[in-house]
Amino acid sequence: MKKQTIWLDCDPGLDDTFAIIYAAHDPKINLLGVSTSPGNTNLKNTTQNALNVLYNIGRSDVPVFAGSNRLFKGEMKLAEHMHGSNGLGGVELPPSPEKATK
Repeated sequence: MKKQTIWLDCDPGLDDTFAIIYAAHDPKINLLGVSTSPGNTNLKNTTQNALNVLYNIGRSDVPVFAGSNRLFKGEMKLAEHMHGSNGLGGVELPPSPEKATK
């Protein structure tokens, strides 16, 4: 079976965390990398969330790249009142020792 190679560009809060887990473990998918952007929380948090989830599921081999901290249009509106300060509803994963790739 040929694997489908994908790249995830996301803002890892709860929904994108599940997308990363799925893509990282689906035998039909080759997860080439993850790039992050701000969403429900800031870029620093979304990048750390991606690193943490990959580390905790044993896929630190997947590189994470921090994307742009600016929007193409409009102002950033974080949803910390809904998703917590880290975008994961206050869930704290054990931290990854890995850093985002430059």
